[in-house]
Amino acid sequence: MPEIKIRESTNEDIEAILGLIAQAPDALLAVSKAEIQAWIALGHSLVATDASGKVIGHQGLGYWESSHLAELRAAYVDPAARGMGLNTTMKLVMMEKARELYPEAALIGFTEPASKSRGILAKLGFLEMPLDTAPDELFSICPNNCFKKTGVNCGCKIFFKK
Repeated sequence: MPEIKIRESTNEDIEAILGLIAQAPDALLAVSKAEIQAWIALGHSLVATDASGKVIGHQGLGYWESSHLAELRAAYVDPAARGMGLNTTMKLVMMEKARELYPEAALIGFTEPASKSRGILAKLGFLEMPLDTAPDELFSICPNNCFKKTGVNCGCKIFFKK
């Protein structure tokens, strides 16, 4: 990936990030401009750019303070840039950053049914965690059809790595 750069997001990237994430219409959780701004302020947002500077990938990080969990969030790679390992590389960079920011935190990936990251997380050594054993804090942003709110399997999975 010589012509692709991964860097921390800036406020100038927000619209491109929103546009990129909007390409995932089956995502359960929307990501707002305010949320991306907060991630950027905390150093919780990475973008991948191509040779022209176009944003072609995003990886966010959420920190669950009560549970001491750092969550890989809002990962998306433009379909034209898939198949080169970009999602994996962005996850590795964000995992390193999360370990620097929150050395005591375990890493998690909360994936919805449409997620393309499940295989990547498994390849990176994450193990699936039963939904009913996950801290309630993780489900606070979930929609009404969430497993914790209905008791019915919603298709989501959580992957955990110490």
